Amino acid sequence: MIDPIWPEITADGKFAWVTLGGPSKIAKVDLTAGKVLEEISTGPGPWGARLSYDETKLYVADKGETGGYGQQGRTMTIIDTKFNIVTNVVPIGRTTDHILLSPDCKYILANSNADHNIWIYDAETEQLVATVKMPSDGDPHG
Repeated sequence: MIDPIWPEITADGKFAWVTLGGPSKIAKVDLTAGKVLEEISTGPGPWGARLSYDETKLYVADKGETGGYGQQGRTMTIIDTKFNIVTNVVPIGRTTDHILLSPDCKYILANSNADHNIWIYDAETEQLVATVKMPSDGDPHG
């Protein structure tokens, strides 16, 4: 793998999805065999990723960790983990490096470090619900 950044490991511990910043891809890795099974293109320079609770979707923060983007990526790539294909790309704030899920599984949250807000998407429809600005222009990192 070239430029591995973030591993997201399945609940059974058999696979890891690893973001590859420089090549703008995510790799599916068989942890038992120690072998890359798939590489899927994402938006520019992915950083963090989060599996849905049922592990059918993978949400990837395209932070811009690749040449020419200066960590100013503005998209989240959504991947179907059964077929290993991109099913949607949605806008998020600049320099988003973490994707979180609400405890009730209804919302996807993407924290924008550069824009100082959190983008909230409906997990079922993948539609933007709201953006929440941090008080005093605070940084929502993590």
